[in-house]
Amino acid sequence: MPAVTAEVLADTLAVTASIDGIPIPITRLGYQAKANTARTVTFTVTSSEHALLCKLGSKVNVQAGRDGVVSNLSFIGIIKR
Repeated sequence: MPAVTAEVLADTLAVTASIDGIPIPITRLGYQAKANTARTVTFTVTSSEHALLCKLGSKVNVQAGRDGVVSNLSFIGIIKR
């Protein structure tokens, strides 16, 4: 089965992201989903101080949708790389 890949633009959707419960601003968000494998989320943080929060094993929570009403993407995971 082919991989499904999507780019979600953070400036056109309501996006909330947190690392270990601390909210962080992000400028780019991408996700990838394949059959029978784990989903992968990648994002870009806005500053080096927020990048320091991105430690291996930290818990990541990302919610994305239109106007905060519709959640098209709900992701909870850990940082692996």
